[in-house]
Amino acid sequence: MSLQDPEEPSFCLEAEDDWEDPEALISRLLFLNTSGYKASFRGLYNVALPWLSGMFCSFSDEGELTGRLAQARGAAKKAGLLLALARLCFLLGRLCCRRLKLSQARVYFEETLGTLEGSFGDLFQVVAVYANLTSIYRKQNRENCTQVVPKAMALLLGTPGHICSTEADGELLQLALQWAVGGQSLQAEARACFLLARHHVHLKQPEEALSFLERMLLLHRDSGAPDAAWLSDCSLLLADIYSGKCLPHLVLSCVKVAS
Repeated sequence: MSLQDPEEPSFCLEAEDDWEDPEALISRLLFLNTSGYKASFRGLYNVALPWLSGMFCSFSDEGELTGRLAQARGAAKKAGLLLALARLCFLLGRLCCRRLKLSQARVYFEETLGTLEGSFGDLFQVVAVYANLTSIYRKQNRENCTQVVPKAMALLLGTPGHICSTEADGELLQLALQWAVGGQSLQAEARACFLLARHHVHLKQPEEALSFLERMLLLHRDSGAPDAAWLSDCSLLLADIYSGKCLPHLVLSCVKVAS
């Protein structure tokens, strides 16, 4: 697995007028009702602060966008398109989070899980829902939090090719790292450090990624395992960060390891 994020496929909900066309709306709902994960869905789950400008082109007003998504949610529910309904509920929950309407967001995320009915067909969607729901429960409901957090951490640490880099993921990964250190699980600690490093690299925060990258190398050294595929990538990233901090000897050491 690479520490660098792959190029994110675009996903765009079209212009306002297109929503008035019943055929266009059904076509969009059928696309969202696709079974399993598609690369173009990545933007649905990996939504950061500037997501509206790229993912939902032609919508500058969030209130208008929320109304359109709610309209689509109603149509999906009426048509029995459960996967589309789950994805639309998730998007509505994310919009509510942006406006700090956490109780309303919680209802949408819980509806998403209820609609999925335990299905893991789109594992990335399940991870994203649990991460966001955990973030809300930690702020609002400690009882539910104790039930959901272990599931969310297991999903986040155990999902290969994890694609998200949201604030909720960062919070949950910090919890997972604390749990791994407390449980003396070196493998879980290494995985948490890897994902936290990639999280901060994605957000262009090299200083925050530094300690996790260094810890990964120490854990790799102590594990006695053969060279891992990520070792070269990690060393080159460290070399780049050390270069910015004017530490030439460490830069040279990292380049030697990578080569």
